[in-house]
Amino acid sequence: MSSDKRKGEHDWGSTFVEAVFLPVEAYHLEDRLGPRIPHDQRFEVPRIPALVELCIQAGLDLPEYPTKR
Repeated sequence: MSSDKRKGEHDWGSTFVEAVFLPVEAYHLEDRLGPRIPHDQRFEVPRIPALVELCIQAGLDLPEYPTKR
């Protein structure tokens, strides 16, 4: 809709976190530069929400997810 039709009006609705951040999981490895995950062991490696893993890789320290830096 063009701006002249809505006359500058904005409508904010309610939503939930999952609508903005998709619930994608990522592998969490204590040593990201260590050996790769073999195909047959991919379900044995812990997975966490991708947004949490991104924060850990950016420098966030979470005791429950140790990381080598």
